Amino acid sequence: MLTDKADVYAWGRGFEGQLGISKSVQIASTPHYIKSFYGKPVNYIACGSFFSLAITKDGDIWGWGEARFGQLGTKNQRFIQLPQKI
Repeated sequence: MLTDKADVYAWGRGFEGQLGISKSVQIASTPHYIKSFYGKPVNYIACGSFFSLAITKDGDIWGWGEARFGQLGTKNQRFIQLPQKI
């Protein structure tokens, strides 16, 4: 969820890392602030079944979640559990 203050929160199922909350949290029943965006206002978010993306005010693109099929553009064939600048 993107708030009117440009903060990003996540909750739900995140076995592929798509929550971006921490490396140890796979299920969250309540919204959790994604600390990776502290001091980085976010303008847009997009979420797939197993991955999430964000674009910051500065125009940087961040991705996290399943990357095995190239959907994050990171050239990694793995899971990315915390937001990573692409």
